[in-house]
Amino acid sequence: MIHQKTVRLYMAISNECEEIGRMTLRHLFYRLVSKGVLEKTEKQYKLLCHHTAKMRKQGFLSYGAFYDGSRRQMKTKSYSGIHEFWEYQKLNYRRELWNGQPYYAEVWCEKDAISSILFEVTDNYDLPLMISRGFSSLSFLYNTALSIIDSGKPAVILHLGDYDPSGQLAADKILEQLITFGCDVELVKVAVTPKQIFEHDLPTRPTKQSNHSKNFVGESVEIDAMDADLIKGYLETAIRSYINPGEWERANATWEAEEETLKKMQFPR
Repeated sequence: MIHQKTVRLYMAISNECEEIGRMTLRHLFYRLVSKGVLEKTEKQYKLLCHHTAKMRKQGFLSYGAFYDGSRRQMKTKSYSGIHEFWEYQKLNYRRELWNGQPYYAEVWCEKDAISSILFEVTDNYDLPLMISRGFSSLSFLYNTALSIIDSGKPAVILHLGDYDPSGQLAADKILEQLITFGCDVELVKVAVTPKQIFEHDLPTRPTKQSNHSKNFVGESVEIDAMDADLIKGYLETAIRSYINPGEWERANATWEAEEETLKKMQFPR
């Protein structure tokens, strides 16, 4: 017989999966912590991993319910022949939609846990999604600087991360280093912001005391505690504020026309 406490946990897990869709286990964990279902300890995280595995094996959840961004297969795509390659390229053609836009743009997030949620937006808007995992390395920042300078445009970094001393400082350091590398760039903190915390009554946690917390005021908030739709909404609004609508419509219309042309093209004999 399943313990009543376990039943409540199963129901909470099912509700979150139904509401948000595919996500990482870490994101689910933070969501349940923010709602008081679990405590923010490694022991409770391991408990969640145990029960979600059990739920999938018992058929309560699908095996594809969660996204694992920490483990990836690496293999260059191959084809059964040149005809398959031809058809694949036709179906996967994508036009660069930012060529005619006034800005070069990237989306940065400090947490891999919400990367699958953000990718739904960045992929739709043809933008690179950079997962910095806290403080960014010089190599990571240098490669971004090269892309910005090569674009020949002013750049904007749309940043999403925790509202805590480390999260805020990590964002500031990104901007500082890119400027040092010679970039014409601004950084916009899309989420989490104090205004969002107040408007949505986001769950807070005590701020950890460290060298980074000296000038930080108030309690901290994990970005994982925000609803997925809220995060996507704030990001989409931020992206659209840097888009020239007329040029965007023209680029998409050209892309559609090109796709129609590709459909009619036959492999040369």
